Amino acid sequence: MNKKIFLTGLSLTSALFLPSAQLTQYKETKFDPRDKNTLTDIRNQFAEGICWAFSTIGVVEANLIKKQFITIPQQLDLSEQNLAFKTLNRWKDADPLHNTDFDNYRHFDWKTSGFEPALAAVSLFQWNKLKNENLIGSEFSEYVVKNYIEINHKKSNYREEVKKAIEEYGAVSFLFLVYPGHNGKYYNSKEYIHQKQRAHAATIVGWDDNIDKSLFGSNTKQNGAWLVKNSWGNSFGENGYYWVSYDTNVSELFTLDMMPRSSYQNNYYYDGSFRDVHGHQYKKAAVAYKAKGASINQEEKLKAVNVGFDGENVKLEISVYKQKENNINPRNLELGEKITSKIVEFEKAGIRTIELDKEVTLKAGEWFSIVAEIKSGSENAKLRFGEEKDWQNDFSYIQENNQWISSQKAKNGAVARIKAFTKNHNIETNLHDLRYAKVTLKNYDYRIGDNFNLDDIEVSFNGRFLTREKDYTLELKEFLDPDQGFYYDDSVIGYNHAVIKAKGTYQGKNETFLTVRRGKEHKYNLENKLEVGKNINSTSEIPLNAGWKIIESFKPLKEGDNFIKIYYSGNNGKYYKNNSTTLNVFKNSQITTEKSIKENEPYLQHYVNNTIVQNEQNTVKKTHENSNQTVIDSKLVNKEILIPIIGVIATLGGMLISFFTSWKNK
Repeated sequence: MNKKIFLTGLSLTSALFLPSAQLTQYKETKFDPRDKNTLTDIRNQFAEGICWAFSTIGVVEANLIKKQFITIPQQLDLSEQNLAFKTLNRWKDADPLHNTDFDNYRHFDWKTSGFEPALAAVSLFQWNKLKNENLIGSEFSEYVVKNYIEINHKKSNYREEVKKAIEEYGAVSFLFLVYPGHNGKYYNSKEYIHQKQRAHAATIVGWDDNIDKSLFGSNTKQNGAWLVKNSWGNSFGENGYYWVSYDTNVSELFTLDMMPRSSYQNNYYYDGSFRDVHGHQYKKAAVAYKAKGASINQEEKLKAVNVGFDGENVKLEISVYKQKENNINPRNLELGEKITSKIVEFEKAGIRTIELDKEVTLKAGEWFSIVAEIKSGSENAKLRFGEEKDWQNDFSYIQENNQWISSQKAKNGAVARIKAFTKNHNIETNLHDLRYAKVTLKNYDYRIGDNFNLDDIEVSFNGRFLTREKDYTLELKEFLDPDQGFYYDDSVIGYNHAVIKAKGTYQGKNETFLTVRRGKEHKYNLENKLEVGKNINSTSEIPLNAGWKIIESFKPLKEGDNFIKIYYSGNNGKYYKNNSTTLNVFKNSQITTEKSIKENEPYLQHYVNNTIVQNEQNTVKKTHENSNQTVIDSKLVNKEILIPIIGVIATLGGMLISFFTSWKNK
């Protein structure tokens, strides 16, 4: 049988050349479930390099049968292709709560790319990766993953742990080296040390401690083997199964624990990425969420928290807080009132769901935060973070110098793997309160200096889209990070807080946050155009705003359009890739222009939350009290509104100057 196994890129060396582990005696020396009607049918991956998806699905199916959620194994056929595709390809509508709408990625050669089953298992916590092929066109939504449990293959008694996991959960996923030319019932990778081997993922479903070593070859040192459910069809091995010698080194051992989808209704999370951030030792982290899973006449009950962590014998404390209104942003966190806490202990690393002893009532639009802290554990104990560098701003934090700061910004895009599970309960409410409105973004980010289309913020209520200025107003305020080092074109430099206030027949308010990225070109204004009067004859006389300088000094100006090079040397130049631009200076002999303006005096001002800010040049005016960030006007106004305003102001200014000059000359 010609088999192709694609799992390049996996780091297996350290796992595959360990000394043979010493077996701690387990009460059962043999377990073979093939005659117990507890296994789904053998599958065939053919030439597709997605053995990792087959291995993960094998564990899921085994657990569903073990827990008797499924009583007829032949009716269960979860799609490995669906899991593989959705693990490596994420789309905007994957998250019903829209907390991760823009955590998107594409992998077009997903069938041959090779991957890790453990990462596929992590992606299952988004509750959207399973599909039953026996139900055409139907998602498998009745059951979702509750716990992901790792087994440390470096421990001397790891075999006992694997057996316990099979007994309790049904099966264990693992990685090992295979020789593609082998097609027998008994396999030991040590028998093919001089052959080219490849990494492969499969599912352990049983064992036999006494199976004779001679069945595997002359290089096999000990009796015993794992019963492995493979993904190479029924003609392989022993009707699709084979025995893998204990001599064969293994790695990435894990099992899964499933639960009914009805256990909870809403899954709050920010870690849309399946990859972890490594190279840190953070034992404490926090996340903040806005309650938005309930419909009209409902509130939510926070019932459980899900946390990812490394290490063994970990003591973990979970605390839940309610945030004060207007005291939340993606850069800093000030914890509110502590509502409940719980301490739990886990022997093995993984991702665990923790039922709260006291459920927390959440009104629509109410912000709550969760703090997870490892109190004790093995030396390598730490919390897990998803890798989301330069993605959408998330409300994930780590604590440094007794302050909660953005983990995403502080540690290479790290987003804490802390989720919240809630259920909805019926209540009587104000049917026109905007806190029940659904706020979605067609686009979540913009570059500083560019226009953001306000229509990209959509507000709907009870299935009906609301109209801005009729049903609500939109108030925006931009906050930029004060530090340096925005080296990349797409660097995130801050956020914009958009507050939606009810108008007309509606009441209350809602909010959303936009992500601000580094600007490509620092423009003088939206149109990069400036009109001057007849008395301005040279570029050196042009009254530019503070921070702007003319590169081509003393260049004569002609009537009409004059294109000159200018550059910006002020404080906020760090937010742009290019601080030089071409300004169109339009000379109009019908008006007169003052030749200079005071330093830092804005050419055009407007008000944002009663704070004067400079619209065109983003001159720094104020520092946010709670965020260590610089408040700058966001320029989030439509061009069709802004341009007439500029034109009216310029025209009125010209008329006043002309009138004053004519009156003085009389």
